[in-house]
Amino acid sequence: MGAEQSSLAGSINNDDKESQFYVTDLVIECTQREENHTSVPLTDLCMFGFGCQEEDGKCFSLSATDANRWKMMGSVPLAPGVEGIDCIVKSQDHGDFRFVHLECVRGQGGKSISKSRSWEELYQTSVDFNNKYESTRELSDINGAISAAQKATGIVLAGSREHWKALNVLGASLFARSKHRKSLEDLERAISAVEESARLTPASDPDNPMVWNNLALMSMFRFEHTHTPTHLAAAISAQSRVVSLTPEGHEDLCVDLNNLGALLLSRFQHTGDPADLAQATSLHSQALDMAPEGHSAIPFSLQGIGVAFENRYRLTSDPTDLAKAASFQTRSLNQLPKGHRARPCWLSNLGGLFTDRLERNRDHADLAEALAYSTRAVNLAPDDDENLPIYLATLGRVLLVNRDTSALGVSMMRRAVDLTSEGDPLLPSRLHDLGTAIVCLYRLTSDPTHLAEGTSLLHRAMDMVPEGHTDVFTHLRGLGDLSKASFGHTGDPHDLEEAISMYRRALELTPEGHDTLVWQNNFIGDTYYKLFALSGLAEHLDASITHFRSATGTAGSPHKRVDAAKEWASILNRHRPHSVEVLTAFEVAICTLAVVAGLEQTIQHRYSHLQRYSTLPLLAAKAAFRLDRPDKALEWLEQGRCLVWTQQSQLRTPLVELRAADSTLAERVLDVSKRLENAGASRRHLDTHMTMGEKISLEDEAQNHSHLAREWDELLTKARALPGLPAQGPIIVVNVHEDGCDAAALLVGLRDPFHIPLPGFSLNKAKKYRNDLNAHLRLQGLRQRGTKDSEAPTKEEEGDGRADDVSTRAVGVYRRKEGGVRGVLLGLWTELVKPILSALAITKAEKSSTKPLPRIWWCPTGPLSFLPIHAAGDYGGVESDCLMDYAVSSYTPTVASLTQRVRVDQPIDQAASGLFLTSQPKAPGACPIPGTTKEASSIYSKATEKGVRTMLSEGDSVTPDECLKHMEDFSSIHLACHATQDASVPLRSKFIFHKGKLELQAIMQRNLKNADLAFLSACKTSTGEETLPDEAVHLAAGMLAAGYRRVVATMWSIEDKHAPTVASDFYQYLWENRDEGSGGQFDGTLSACALHHAIWQLRDRLDNSDGSLLAWIPYVHFGY
Repeated sequence: MGAEQSSLAGSINNDDKESQFYVTDLVIECTQREENHTSVPLTDLCMFGFGCQEEDGKCFSLSATDANRWKMMGSVPLAPGVEGIDCIVKSQDHGDFRFVHLECVRGQGGKSISKSRSWEELYQTSVDFNNKYESTRELSDINGAISAAQKATGIVLAGSREHWKALNVLGASLFARSKHRKSLEDLERAISAVEESARLTPASDPDNPMVWNNLALMSMFRFEHTHTPTHLAAAISAQSRVVSLTPEGHEDLCVDLNNLGALLLSRFQHTGDPADLAQATSLHSQALDMAPEGHSAIPFSLQGIGVAFENRYRLTSDPTDLAKAASFQTRSLNQLPKGHRARPCWLSNLGGLFTDRLERNRDHADLAEALAYSTRAVNLAPDDDENLPIYLATLGRVLLVNRDTSALGVSMMRRAVDLTSEGDPLLPSRLHDLGTAIVCLYRLTSDPTHLAEGTSLLHRAMDMVPEGHTDVFTHLRGLGDLSKASFGHTGDPHDLEEAISMYRRALELTPEGHDTLVWQNNFIGDTYYKLFALSGLAEHLDASITHFRSATGTAGSPHKRVDAAKEWASILNRHRPHSVEVLTAFEVAICTLAVVAGLEQTIQHRYSHLQRYSTLPLLAAKAAFRLDRPDKALEWLEQGRCLVWTQQSQLRTPLVELRAADSTLAERVLDVSKRLENAGASRRHLDTHMTMGEKISLEDEAQNHSHLAREWDELLTKARALPGLPAQGPIIVVNVHEDGCDAAALLVGLRDPFHIPLPGFSLNKAKKYRNDLNAHLRLQGLRQRGTKDSEAPTKEEEGDGRADDVSTRAVGVYRRKEGGVRGVLLGLWTELVKPILSALAITKAEKSSTKPLPRIWWCPTGPLSFLPIHAAGDYGGVESDCLMDYAVSSYTPTVASLTQRVRVDQPIDQAASGLFLTSQPKAPGACPIPGTTKEASSIYSKATEKGVRTMLSEGDSVTPDECLKHMEDFSSIHLACHATQDASVPLRSKFIFHKGKLELQAIMQRNLKNADLAFLSACKTSTGEETLPDEAVHLAAGMLAAGYRRVVATMWSIEDKHAPTVASDFYQYLWENRDEGSGGQFDGTLSACALHHAIWQLRDRLDNSDGSLLAWIPYVHFGY
């Protein structure tokens, strides 16, 4: 229906050059029939907006000229400047039947005509202006869209389809202008228009979901700027309506689910309701599952899932959630189209995520990634990006981690504040972040102006936070930090009291389970302890202990929790050493320590994290000894020492007993252990130079690694092994701590460990002996096997002057130094070993006795791990008195590793029983060691004579990979070669071959189910790492972890002249004492006794000078 024609009659006044225009002869034509296909009787035409002062609206009767045409009788004057009028057509049956807008246009010769614009034209004009605005961002374009939409709403029937569509486009246009002008007034008008549109839209209309979706987006935008919970609830309600209206299988359903998931995540972040988080995760996962390949919703589904896991991590502190968050968010960023406006936001979010991971794992690769992502976010964001302050704040947080970039971090946060307008709900939190950062800067610089500015900002932020706001506890905590920093400046205890007051108020407001509870309690505990140091009041000490204890029982960073447990235990140990709570505190500390080095991490990271806690198990054990609990001392030494080694060993636990009890569980344990071992050893480390595809792959590996670690823990609780002790002798654990030294002996028949105090030994003595020995080794030049040098003289060589001319495998020049090595061995004998032997009633064997010596397994701790306990003795007289006269010594990294071997000890598979030998005399880049050829050849010849299944591959005839294959085929191996130890990455420790390097990592990845004996005739294969004295990081321990039951190794370089003889005597003893009828089988069961015998033979050929002692002392036996 439209105005077919109209005439504007005008009289021209030549005096004032003004014309008078009229609307006259208006004809209405119905161009199409209504729904019932019958003619509609029109009765009246009402017109508005013609600008006369007397009246601005008038109705005229319509007379029918035919069935579909009506004519208005009369005329209406138009005021100057009127550009158009609005008309309402009334009908007898339908009331207000149609709206029509007529525009006036200037004709030729001053003649004007009125032109009718249909609803369709106005609606399309508004849409076109909106589309144009998307490209130009010109305000005039969006104003044009609003004007057209307003006119479109005025010429249609109220409640009609055209009406709600026009309202919807009007709302969209106002929404665009609200963002352009940052106008909440426009936003409210936009939401009002779309709310009305949604109310009018029939549920069955295909555009209904679109209208509700617009309402949801606008409501969410309003919430982001007002932080009013009712606005978020309105958005969720609207988006839920969208999802319910969208049919299954619709291509937009995955988008709608993503939007609802994002809204629920926002509500979770403000309310902390886990139900919202769970539902959001489910919705994003549904969207991902239903989206066809290549759909634009996929990156948003991945991002939503990643953000959900990031939020769940803050609830659970579960590293699996953190790994999943990084994996999903990295994948989402990779699939987001280049140049997408969401890219800066997602980059910034990844920067924050990697900062969280840095705080948990303390991996500097995460710091590099956090910095890279945050910097890219800031650089990519346009100047008018409303989220730029968020990106700047995230970058500032990353920069504050590093002392050298903290000032730049403050600068970023200052920019974030400068870009935040007054009245913005986020302004208080940005002021707080800036104030906190400046207070941190004060701690570095001690500049009082920083303290003053930080004080001003934090108080200003606090004053702006509404009563009852969820962030109040954060601002209170910041004020507590401020007061604590002030104490460092003033020394006034009132500052500490003020800090405690703020901290306690913050703690009361912090939601239960919040990840900040652990360090809030830590802060309060530390502040109370500082106050106690000033006041000496028991109430302050009690409060400190209470809060450190509370910190251990909350979610949060495992590092913070173990720090809290350590402080709790240490304070009790210092001030209340006889309290039974000391045992409770250390129990928690040791148990939490295992979380710091969890299986979800790479081996390298686990070692790195354990360095700062290396003395904790020793301190705990000393406290337990003092409280007459040697059982707890032993338990904690087992749990807290050799953590990584124990984890790797458990992954290779033989499953004979478990298979007999539950074969299905045994197979699951075997499968998970293999995959977990491979993940820990071979997972790559993050590098900023990696491609995005490589980073995605790496995060997926980390996620899978965390999942395997959790599954392993569950399986281990089901398959926990029972302990067993060797019958041949005691296991002796020696605890060395600054508070005192003790030994705990485990003996068959005794239920509890036997406690042996060692008052004559101390940590300082252990360190001194280690330093003395290291100095003497450096003097001798004993670094690696085979450098041409002058060796320790034999008795004959001392007599005939040939001492300076003998070429050996030892490195360095022999210099006589009386008392050096012998002094170390004498101290170990009189202060450590002899008291233990006396307590256990182990006596010296008679020379004529044929009775086998008892076995002793030594399990040393701290710096004692680097000292040759097995060689302790008095070598100063004509007749020596040493441990070798009393017992056969072996070492074990932990008690559990030995008892496990005892329990599952079983015959070697006859098909695999045998000895593989290799010598590598001329490895590239290493000094020649010709003695290795003689050594291996001699053993091979004698083995062949004895009928032992054996194989020899020398030099170029064997590669590392071929050696690995032979290790699977033969139960025992003899490696005569160079070796190097990598203390920082123990799995990269290696044996050096002519054709490459045989790394420990490669050995541990093999299925060595029949592994028995490994003879490592190389240098320093049992030397530990001083920064990790209680982590078995040497090659000998690695071979045990790889599955070998017993290992012969060396503590430092061995002499090329003596090595072949020692090896020959060793194997000769095994062959002479093996069971009759063993045929071609090879058995290393007597390897400890064989090494003891071989060393005795070498000792008989040498004197007791330091040089001679250093020739045989390095040989050690590990295992069963």
